[in-house]
Amino acid sequence: MSNPIFLLFACLFLPIILFVLLIGTVASHDLHHHTKRRAENFHKLADTLAFDFKPEGDPKLLPPVDIPQEALVIFSQGNSKRIYNLLQGRIHDVDIAIYDYEYGIPASKNKELYNQTIIEFRSNCAHLPNFNLQPVHALQKKIEAWLVSKDINFADDPLFSSRYSLQGHDEAMIRKLFGAKIRQHYTQQWSFSTECYQQRLLFYQERQQFNSVEASKFLYKALDILGLFEEASHTTDNPKADF
Repeated sequence: MSNPIFLLFACLFLPIILFVLLIGTVASHDLHHHTKRRAENFHKLADTLAFDFKPEGDPKLLPPVDIPQEALVIFSQGNSKRIYNLLQGRIHDVDIAIYDYEYGIPASKNKELYNQTIIEFRSNCAHLPNFNLQPVHALQKKIEAWLVSKDINFADDPLFSSRYSLQGHDEAMIRKLFGAKIRQHYTQQWSFSTECYQQRLLFYQERQQFNSVEASKFLYKALDILGLFEEASHTTDNPKADF
């Protein structure tokens, strides 16, 4: 004879268990479909740009663990890091890489994964000083003011200084690089992060992953900024300083 308690349990909870399993299966299928479609779209973008495409990325783009903490801050967060959907090519003699970057942050019970798109330039960047430019919130800016911050501020441009944290060791060269024209450009395009370390110049928006159309637009915005850096750097003859 069947156990009435077991029958009651089955009637109450079995549908719930089956529903949860169904939701998990659908979510897994949707994630796989999204991942596959994203890779296909970026492959098409690579073809349009005449770039190479490597869906598995290239771990060599991840910096060595012994670089200074201030260098390439985007790669200093979390663990389980990987680069994927990598596009590589050249435009106007600039070596370019576009890729998705994923890293994990340990949470209370499991790991939270974050993905974002990064535009990286090389070759034309060796003459630029090392710097780290990050958008900041007003509260963060006040906290930095209370603490002894390394932030480079511009007394004649309080709007830029209120919106961005600019750091780097060669303050004199960085100030020359970030003239009024570049500061105005960044103020109008608020939320761009930019890092320069040795021959690498990175552009991204914190924890923002772009689709292929957005990535294409972001690329040309980044190229515009590189042009401004090139223009400004012609007036600076000092050697590049390390962090």
